[in-house]
Amino acid sequence: LVTKWVDFYKKYRPILIRDIIHIRRADMQSIDSYMHVDPYSNDIKGLAMVFNPTSNRVNTNLVVPLYYTGLTDIAQVSEQENAWKNYTLARDYHIDLPISLPPLGITWFLIK
Repeated sequence: LVTKWVDFYKKYRPILIRDIIHIRRADMQSIDSYMHVDPYSNDIKGLAMVFNPTSNRVNTNLVVPLYYTGLTDIAQVSEQENAWKNYTLARDYHIDLPISLPPLGITWFLIK
């Protein structure tokens, strides 16, 4: 487990050392989420971490504000390095990400 997250940190260090935006405050009632952003990057503009601290499966849409990523029209999103999906940004620079997490689950999204 430690090796997994150390490798993750080494791979994504350039975005992980950038600014953090809190997406959803931790309240132990539903998902918690934050995002690292780097509007000056030529590759990954954001990395969002999503946690389910509850003992129930959570299926919801997460409103992800992308204003501080520097993206304006289209965001490409990949959950845990799977296939990239295109999302059109709303007028206030957010996207709605469908989230399905098991109890005590963790996932992450790359955004470019």
